[in-house]
Amino acid sequence: MANQPYPHVFQPISIGPMKVKNRVAMSPMASNTSDANGFVTQQGIDYYEARARGGAGLIIMEVNCIRAPQGRSGPIRYNIDDDKYIPGLTKLAEAVHKHGAKLVVQLQHSGAQSICRSVNGEAPVTPSVVQVSGADTRALTISEIHELAEEWAKAAVRAKKAGADGVEVHGATNYLLAEFQSSYWNKRTDEYGGDIKNRGRFLVEVLQAIKSAVGANFPFWPRFNVREFGPTAGVTEDEGKVLAQMVEAAGAHAIDASTFGGGTYGRVPPMGVPKGN
Repeated sequence: MANQPYPHVFQPISIGPMKVKNRVAMSPMASNTSDANGFVTQQGIDYYEARARGGAGLIIMEVNCIRAPQGRSGPIRYNIDDDKYIPGLTKLAEAVHKHGAKLVVQLQHSGAQSICRSVNGEAPVTPSVVQVSGADTRALTISEIHELAEEWAKAAVRAKKAGADGVEVHGATNYLLAEFQSSYWNKRTDEYGGDIKNRGRFLVEVLQAIKSAVGANFPFWPRFNVREFGPTAGVTEDEGKVLAQMVEAAGAHAIDASTFGGGTYGRVPPMGVPKGN
């Protein structure tokens, strides 16, 4: 249409080796459609298929936990830390693909935001010991950091086996990888603490592990905070630019740029609600 105000929205685009039919992307949002054990349900399949049927070219599925319950952020969240979750993800991918959309699975460890203490009494893991809800977290050891990078890679392999078209590493908001990148959370004095290159090292190692595991022709990229605001700010705009260069050098096919301000954000109503209401 000659008068279409956004002529490129419905044009194809390539993200690395993945070709997407248009530039309409569904962002990852918690839908509470898994079961209590982290498996895909028919409700979840229907939810994502409806978005694909509606015309979205790219659907980024909400968080899939790479190590449960340690990294799980809620009681109703998807898991991807075992091959037993592959069949359900396969059905979900097939439902999305029926409508020509691409499915990217978001991989996550929630760090300090984990519910593990209420599940099994385990302290949430973080870059450094901090107080969360009146109790101390536990700082990850270097060997545990390396193990988790491999867990991310194994999760990416499971997503690939399930027929997903790519993976997104959740390194944003205030989850584990974001905590490592943030000087507010990260007080380490080893190679994972200090300047932004050290604080971003964990994210880069996760991306490198994924690339090694899935190969160069399977799209992967991170979501991370390019700037943080408010009382928990720990990433500056300049540091965000450095992080972007680091993940590009690690082979990421795209960047999902985010911002975060703990204690400074509110609820945003749907678009249908009139302004000021």
